[in-house]
Amino acid sequence: MNGTFTRFLRLIPLIFAILIILTWSVFSDDYESGDVHWLILAAEQGDVKAQYNLGLRYSTGNGIALSDTKAVKWIQKAADQGDAEAQYELGVSYLDGRGVAQNDAEAKKWIQKAAERGHAEAQYNLGGMYASGIGVARSDTEAAKWYRKAAERGNAQAQYNLGTMYFTGRGVWQSDTEAMRWLQKAADQGNADAKNKLKIIYKQDVDSPNTRSGKGM
Repeated sequence: MNGTFTRFLRLIPLIFAILIILTWSVFSDDYESGDVHWLILAAEQGDVKAQYNLGLRYSTGNGIALSDTKAVKWIQKAADQGDAEAQYELGVSYLDGRGVAQNDAEAKKWIQKAAERGHAEAQYNLGGMYASGIGVARSDTEAAKWYRKAAERGNAQAQYNLGTMYFTGRGVWQSDTEAMRWLQKAADQGNADAKNKLKIIYKQDVDSPNTRSGKGM
């Protein structure tokens, strides 16, 4: 009997932790409306969603005192558990120097982790880092690679950037056909840059129909 009772006592912390996480999950489907008390308890018990959302709460001051440092602390915990959203947000924090010392190399590391997990915004931003040489050696080929991944996941700005790269042959084989395809995809999503670019192209075709080489077409 004593052995059974002892084993039960050892299970109490685990049961308590599970109850905390379940309670928070039930009453806080949305981090903006969830009770911050339960959110903190769940985060302290290691719930990755709670850790990430608590970090967001601290970053906006929503229902809790604003603190960029505490925001990064909790987002870091979620990122360490492999949460792609947290990894991306942590990378952006390092890029902007918000809540942590600005560090392009750390920004690249965490943004790439998120990008490799299929996070479209991270893929787009990683492409931008390669295009500009931020935290990495500048590489048009790598920029195009990550823009393409983001573009294929529906990121409109990545679609636009990839389209312009095809026009100039920067980081990819030059192809008017591919350029127009990606620009149209971006424009169809309402991307203003793509719409303006297409207007210019169509106007040039009307004004000087024989001036375009049709390379790649």
